[in-house]
Amino acid sequence: MLAPPNKGSEVTQFFKNWPPYLWIYGSAGQQLGIKGKEAIFKQLHDVDIETGIIAGNWTFEFWFRWLFKGGNDGKVSIDSTKLDNMQDHLIVPFSHGNIVRSQYVAKQSIRFLKLGKFIHKRAGTKKPR
Repeated sequence: MLAPPNKGSEVTQFFKNWPPYLWIYGSAGQQLGIKGKEAIFKQLHDVDIETGIIAGNWTFEFWFRWLFKGGNDGKVSIDSTKLDNMQDHLIVPFSHGNIVRSQYVAKQSIRFLKLGKFIHKRAGTKKPR
């Protein structure tokens, strides 16, 4: 999974009742919040397959930064991406929109599909592309 809002999105929660947001995202956008009965993640069951999750911890959308308590990709917090029974979790220095464009993330995804785990780099290594 790439930057999934498994436990909702703080940005969605903030904007969900704003008329332009409602118009653009409709009822599906309402389901991605972190609170309320319409939050879809509360209705989901645990996954029963090997699951690897890659989350971003950087964003150029600094105007949303105040909505988060910890690391985030500008749309979803790192904590919100996690699942209780995931096999592995990797944090990469990319924003929500750019995580899918990264060659590094693609290579990590392939590694997980082949071996069931990511390569975790040591601190101080170069930023991947």
